[in-house]
Amino acid sequence: MSYIPFVQKYRPTRFSELVGQSHVASILQSAFRENSIAPAYLFSGPHGIGKTSTARIFAKLINCEAPEGIEPCNRCHSCIDISSGRSMDVIEIDAASNRRIDEVRQLRENVKFAPVKTKYKVYIIDEVHMLTLEAFNALLKTLEEPPDYVRFILATTHPHKLPPTILSRCQRIEFTRPDREQIRAYLDIICEGESLEIEPQVLDFISRKANGSMRDAGALLEQVAVVSMSNEISWEDIISILDTGIDSGFVLDLIRAVIDRDVVEIVKLVDTVIKQGIDIAGLLSSIEEIFRALLLGLESVPEELWNLDNERKDFVRFMLDRINKTEAFYILQVLIKMKEWVSRGILDRLALELGFIKMAERANFVPLQQAYGGATRYAPGNRGQQSIASGQDSSLLYSDRQSKSTPIPKEIHPKAERPASQPDFWRRIIADLVRSKNMFLAHILQDIWSVQLQGDTLNVVFVQKFSYESMKDNKNLSVFRELITRELGKGIRFKFSFLNKSKSDTSDPAFEEKINMALDTFGGKVVERGRLKE
Repeated sequence: MSYIPFVQKYRPTRFSELVGQSHVASILQSAFRENSIAPAYLFSGPHGIGKTSTARIFAKLINCEAPEGIEPCNRCHSCIDISSGRSMDVIEIDAASNRRIDEVRQLRENVKFAPVKTKYKVYIIDEVHMLTLEAFNALLKTLEEPPDYVRFILATTHPHKLPPTILSRCQRIEFTRPDREQIRAYLDIICEGESLEIEPQVLDFISRKANGSMRDAGALLEQVAVVSMSNEISWEDIISILDTGIDSGFVLDLIRAVIDRDVVEIVKLVDTVIKQGIDIAGLLSSIEEIFRALLLGLESVPEELWNLDNERKDFVRFMLDRINKTEAFYILQVLIKMKEWVSRGILDRLALELGFIKMAERANFVPLQQAYGGATRYAPGNRGQQSIASGQDSSLLYSDRQSKSTPIPKEIHPKAERPASQPDFWRRIIADLVRSKNMFLAHILQDIWSVQLQGDTLNVVFVQKFSYESMKDNKNLSVFRELITRELGKGIRFKFSFLNKSKSDTSDPAFEEKINMALDTFGGKVVERGRLKE
């Protein structure tokens, strides 16, 4: 008898065997019990959590010759044929390799033929998001009104890539990632079935590394079991077999060096990573887990939600009083950026050293709560000097007197100081214009340098002369006057002007504000300004 991989051997064959998908089983079993089976279903969720297995179980149930309540019997000819992949009435299609319109046209032709042996002909289309737009269009009519004997089950990891017309024709069922305890229980079942003696620490490592994928967990366990050629698998075995090269002590040493700001030790440890070829993505994920737990610990989140083993929990408890929330948050932001570099293949020795040293030198950078509008923030153009209380708006200054509204043109110098933000009433006016679909005027009122209400006069400075000139139009001015009067409850005078930029001054206020945000977030300074040379 040929060898059967763990993933296939221990694949769920009944709804009760599904791991972490009880809500899915409940929906499908209810549909069968009430005889209200939809023409098409869309199974969406991460990879390796049982979408295709569930589709097969459901196909068996609706075609079972002797169902056991709301479960397939797995003994009749129909169940056996579907389980073995021999059924002519349950067709599995891999959309990644059959994505063209020709394959879908062939499917539409085959749908016309009634099932050979079963009640329903079931089409299971895996990775359906890979179909071309033309193929989706060809599938639409059949998907919406299939023959009574045909049912479709579409499976995908990227439901957002499906056209809305396809989504609207399917009953959508969301699959969720099982937690580590559920994956651990699944691994225990495999170990019992295969008579494997494995240390609990090893199973904990596999369930954590699987990242919610039952398929990955089974494959990792099989790799360890087959390569080790032994029924006794130790912690040292799994480190060497899975070739992670990431010892728990090494990870904790690197984190300790970062927290203690020991740059020399960081460089030595990075050198070890490069020379020993340690998996950088795995290393960063392990470090990320620790700092996540540190942040949760600082937020008084219960330890059972940290998702760490006992050794790492002890380490986190020890380190809690040596780092604050802002530092932990900042380090996690740097780690996220480094993981992005890894995915793009641009994280070399230098980038790795810079990333960890930046974490160690975190005290030299601006705290993130300032960059993201915390206790204090800085007005654009006066970075590090003029502090403005969060939520305060210096431009909300107006009196109760009424006067006639008259636009007064004026030209101002680009060096004029810009207020920190738009007042709330101005943002509400723009929102009203968007809701009324007056997008032209909304765009003009967004294209401003500043807006301030002083006494009975509203001073508005536009960035572009076109916007300034557009406000001279009586129609625009009438709409604007009505909105202002409604917002402020009184009539006021308007004073319009535009920012006269000289050729030597090419700065864009919005761009400058983005630069200041980047400087506050990541630290640093502007070294040089100017156009890129060809």
